[in-house]
Amino acid sequence: SFDIQAKITGQLVYAIDVRLPGMLHAAINACPAYGGKLKSFDAARVMGMPGVRQVVQVGDTAVAVVASTWWQAKKALDALPVVWDEGISADVSTDVLLKTFQQGLDATDVVVGQRIGDVDAALAAAARRVTADYQVPYLAHATMEPQTCTAHVVDGRAEVWAPTQNGEGTAQVVAQTLGLDVSKVIVHKCHLGGGFGRRGLSQDWARQAVLIARAVGVPVKMIWTREEDMRHDFYRPMVVARQIAGFDNDGRLVGWKIRLCGSSIFASLAPQFMRNGQDISMMNSLLKADMGYAIPAFEVGYVMRNTAVPVGFWRAVNYSQNGFFREAFIDELAHASKQDPYQFRRPLLAQAPRTLAVLDEAARRANWGKAPAGVHQGIAVVEFDDAVCAQVVEISVDKDGGVKVNRVVCVIDPIFAVHPDTIVAQMEGCIIQALGAALTGEITFKAGRTEQSNFHDYPLLRMHETPRIETYIVASGTDAGQPWGAVGETGVPPLAPALVNAVFAATGQRVRSLPLKHHTLRAT
Repeated sequence: SFDIQAKITGQLVYAIDVRLPGMLHAAINACPAYGGKLKSFDAARVMGMPGVRQVVQVGDTAVAVVASTWWQAKKALDALPVVWDEGISADVSTDVLLKTFQQGLDATDVVVGQRIGDVDAALAAAARRVTADYQVPYLAHATMEPQTCTAHVVDGRAEVWAPTQNGEGTAQVVAQTLGLDVSKVIVHKCHLGGGFGRRGLSQDWARQAVLIARAVGVPVKMIWTREEDMRHDFYRPMVVARQIAGFDNDGRLVGWKIRLCGSSIFASLAPQFMRNGQDISMMNSLLKADMGYAIPAFEVGYVMRNTAVPVGFWRAVNYSQNGFFREAFIDELAHASKQDPYQFRRPLLAQAPRTLAVLDEAARRANWGKAPAGVHQGIAVVEFDDAVCAQVVEISVDKDGGVKVNRVVCVIDPIFAVHPDTIVAQMEGCIIQALGAALTGEITFKAGRTEQSNFHDYPLLRMHETPRIETYIVASGTDAGQPWGAVGETGVPPLAPALVNAVFAATGQRVRSLPLKHHTLRAT
């Protein structure tokens, strides 16, 4: 809370606000097609425009205009004739990518992240089986502050003012880009207008800024346009999942098998974390350490299919999609066994008392099963980085199928709660971001290009769409030696499944793909 006064009075300096003596401004345009390169540009056409100082080629994929003000740079960049070599990018389209991932579900090059018992035998012997395919789209970070960085490169030294989530990583990127020892790099970590994973290991913006500053020789502040930011993100991956579960003659869940396919984040951004060439983290939320459900026979496997589309860390990383797959499917299993979704989960969590306690508290706080007429509830619980979060989403559906989210009840056990109001704020932020993504969030591609460009075609949740959010903290910590649970991302994973589970309660329709905007719903 030490910076609240500065924030609400507009005095806090974010990276986009940095001002230095003699500073110039840069606007940049990178090749709009994945795998493409800069072929040529005609700098002479804009050098006479007001304020323009220089046109800089940035690597082999981008061009920037440097001017006295950013708007002068942007206007000249818009007028700059540029020819792109778009390369072989026609296959980078949403339909082709989705087909690639769906085919991967039947592939044999699968890495198994968790195996308990003989799931194939259990499913073969099951009296009843339930099978469902799920999918989630690519998502943008859409930070309030677009990518920006100020740099000064002179006399074999570099100094940058960056909205970074990883200052050491920024220093390394700058040093590598300029061929300097890292001791010659100074990084000023500025306040950032949203990160959500975009400004951690994916630091293309820092690389661009120092290349421009080196070419110009004075401090330069580079700011991306919103369109540049939307089209050159490191997106949350598109992932597909196939889930198969089996019940015995007494209605007990005896086996559950999950196959995932999508692009690995670690493969491009953090290959040092790969295990024998595989990305086990793509199965987070479905591994033993992340899932409290006790299933007699269980297996989760992942098939890696990397593409030209850059992917990266998005809030809650792989838990955001896998929590959706898991908690929406467990709801399907509850209804398949003709049980209440909340009550169905309880015996499965007998060996996970913290998770069960959080689930119980969410159900109690939401008055589960006793919603007013016309209001329908969905529930979900997800473990994340030593914390547990359960949410109940309440919705109503009008006669035209429009969904209104009325209330979200959120319970979190972070083990310890030193500053409860900060935890509440984080849960509210998580829920708002996750709800917007579940309702409308989607990045699509055509002929190698991102189709979305701004908030008119990639909308975020608006104030009038935001539900009442109630957050309750259950801090179970009793020993100072216990781990501390995460709170900055923990509220994201339960939201989407709780939402679609509520949609089923209201309409009888299963939503297995996001965003919700693509589904035609009918109130029952």
